[in-house]
Amino acid sequence: MKQLLISFSLIFLYLLSCGNTYAQQGVTDFTQPGTHMPPLVYMSYRDTSAIVVKKARKRKSPATGTYTLTNGSDMYKGKGCFVMIFSPECSHCRETTTMLQANTDLYTQKPLLLITTSKMKDFLPDFYADMEMVKYPGIAVGIDSSQYVANTFLYQPLPQMNIYDSTGKLLKIYAGKIAADSLRKYIK
Repeated sequence: MKQLLISFSLIFLYLLSCGNTYAQQGVTDFTQPGTHMPPLVYMSYRDTSAIVVKKARKRKSPATGTYTLTNGSDMYKGKGCFVMIFSPECSHCRETTTMLQANTDLYTQKPLLLITTSKMKDFLPDFYADMEMVKYPGIAVGIDSSQYVANTFLYQPLPQMNIYDSTGKLLKIYAGKIAADSLRKYIK
C-alpha cells in the first residue's frame, strides 16, 4: 500500500511538472535584457485647446484633448527608444518627467514614450496640462492599448524606464528614481 501511494505521488508530480513545462512553452519574459520589445500599440494624447495653461483646467472639467491610435512597435528602428511606464498621479513620475524635460538631448536622439494604463485615462489630461507637455513635442504621451505594460512592468516603484536598442532588444530597465546620467549612456 505504501509503495502504491509513493508511485501515485511520483506520477502526480511528474504530470504536474509536465503541465508546467507545457504551460511555459511559448511564453516570453519581456523583462529580461536581450528580449525583443513586445507589441506596442497606444492611444497618443494631445491637448487640442488653444492655450494650455498650467493648472488652468479644474479636475472635473471635460478633457480638451484627442487620442490617436498609434503603432509604436517600430519606434526603436534605427535609433532605439525609451519607454517610461508611469502614473499621471505619481509624484516620482512627475519628477522624472521634469528631469526629462530638462534634458532634451536624451530624447532628441532616441524616441521617448510615456505610457500608462487605461485605468489612468481620466488623469492624463491634467498631467498633460500640469507638466506643460505641449512644450515638448518630442515626448509622446499615451495609454497602452496592447498589453505592453502588463508584459513589461516589474511591479516595482514607478516610474519604470525600459531602454531598447535599434533592433528592439531590451537593454536595461530602471525602476523608481532615474538619473539623467544613467540614461545618457544609452543615447549613443
